[in-house]
Amino acid sequence: MNKNILTITVTGLALLGFGQLAFAHDPNEENQRYEREDRSERGGRLEYEMDHLKRMLIHVDRLMRTYRADRHVWGEYRRMRADAERLKDQLRRGDQYYNRGRVLAEIENLHGQLHHIEQELHARANEWYQWR
Repeated sequence: MNKNILTITVTGLALLGFGQLAFAHDPNEENQRYEREDRSERGGRLEYEMDHLKRMLIHVDRLMRTYRADRHVWGEYRRMRADAERLKDQLRRGDQYYNRGRVLAEIENLHGQLHHIEQELHARANEWYQWR
């Protein structure tokens, strides 16, 4: 009788533990999904790049709060965030309203400017956003 209860309890705990392991969230899973995504779809690569830019904007915002950026830096950041919103609106309206090459170039330019802010804040190199 005691062996049966012990066996059932151990089996139940093992299954419960396996269930937790099976549903564990891998933080890199989301990034891997974006990398595997087929970018040949209409606007797929641009959507991916815009999402990547959005994540960098959030990262730089956090750094600016951590390192207590001055008003000048916050002004630059707000202008870049407005530019990113403008690009996102262009993508939302459709293909006839933007040039893909120009939009990609603007995204790369904003990335460079955000990286400049990271350097201006004297953030440690290991805290810089990993663009690629």
